[in-house]
Amino acid sequence: MYTIYLVGSICANVETFDWRKRVRDRLNKDNYPYVRIIDPFNTEMGVDVLKRANGNEKEFTKYAIETNAPLILPKDRNYVRLADFLFADLNIYSDEKPIIGSYFELAWAYDQPYTSVIGIYNGDPKKAFHCKHPMVAGAVNIWVKDEQEACDSFLNVIAKF
Repeated sequence: MYTIYLVGSICANVETFDWRKRVRDRLNKDNYPYVRIIDPFNTEMGVDVLKRANGNEKEFTKYAIETNAPLILPKDRNYVRLADFLFADLNIYSDEKPIIGSYFELAWAYDQPYTSVIGIYNGDPKKAFHCKHPMVAGAVNIWVKDEQEACDSFLNVIAKF
C-alpha cells in the first residue's frame, strides 16, 4: 500500500479543490487498489466551507478556522507521518492566504527519509521566489508542472518496485 498526501493551498479558489479531485479520479481505487490518497478537505465540511464562502477569501478563511483550527496542526502532522509520497502543489492561488501550512508539511516530510515529495508548480521553480528557497528546494525531490505529471512520476516510481 502506498499513501499519498495532497499538500497545497486550500482557499476560496475552487482549483485548490479541483486538482485534488483530478488526482483522486486518476488514481482511483478500482484501478489502483494499492494507493491510498489523503485529501484533507475531501470532506462534507470542506465542501460546505467552499460553498458558504462563495468565492470570498475572507469568508472562506473565517469558516475554515471556525470548523478546523484547533485540530489542523496535529491532523496535518499525522497525515504527513502516514505518507509515502507528498504531492505538493506550490502554486499561489490567493494573495490573501499564504501557503504557510504547506511549508510546515514540507519540513515534516523532510524529517522522514521514507517520504518522497513531488513538487507541483506551473512555472519555473528555479525562478519562483518561494520554490527556489533552499529549504523548499531541498525538501522537494522532483518538480512537475501539474498533478497529472505528478501522477505519472508516482506511477513510474512504483512500477520499478
